[in-house]
Amino acid sequence: WDFIDGQNQIVVTGMEGMVPSKASLVTGMDPDLKGYNFTQLWVMDIVEREDKKHGQEFTTWARDKIAGHKYFEEGAARAIPNTLRAVEPNVHPDGTKIVFCQYSDGTQNLATINLDGTDKQMLTDFHDGTWMQTPKWSPDGKYIAVAIFRNYRQNLYLYDVEAGTFEAITWDAWEEMDVEWTADGSELFFTADPTGVHNIFAMDLESRDVRQITNVVGSAQSGILTPEGNLIYNYYS
Repeated sequence: WDFIDGQNQIVVTGMEGMVPSKASLVTGMDPDLKGYNFTQLWVMDIVEREDKKHGQEFTTWARDKIAGHKYFEEGAARAIPNTLRAVEPNVHPDGTKIVFCQYSDGTQNLATINLDGTDKQMLTDFHDGTWMQTPKWSPDGKYIAVAIFRNYRQNLYLYDVEAGTFEAITWDAWEEMDVEWTADGSELFFTADPTGVHNIFAMDLESRDVRQITNVVGSAQSGILTPEGNLIYNYYS
């Protein structure tokens, strides 16, 4: 999932049928007439509401409940057309479109689409079991950084949007993933396991020098940078 910059909205990976009607929540009847339920991308409003629990009143973003089940306010979750089997959305810096991965027959490909489901463009056409993870726009929107698993290797690539070409920025035996741009686009943070333990590293994209950021004994993954430049990550112990 990802925030839409400047809006109280997020884009998320969900399922086709993840927004049941209030009637189906009350009755417990929500028939699946197709027999399948693919992933799909959704735009969701962040809805604030007042709530009260244990005698305390507060403002929350959590959804309200009906018949014990959380539900979406009408219109608060809208499916993006043409995004069946889509995962890993990332919103363009201008907030108008997203890049995502789309899977089919054991292979993922890279695509972009406007938030209203128009102008879908497939950036790759793999048919060989290629798998991708966390595509991220550069701050200027000129590049997409992505981890790609091909030929028993997972490395980091930069996709030049204008030229339509890939450049491998790592090429080694260990696994790299979880790319994250700095605000000025000069560095790329990522997770790698050269010692057998996942830690977070940063690469200077001009010199291609790499420095290690974390040094844990469990695992450090899924790093993101706050607007102030601080690193938040998952730490396993």
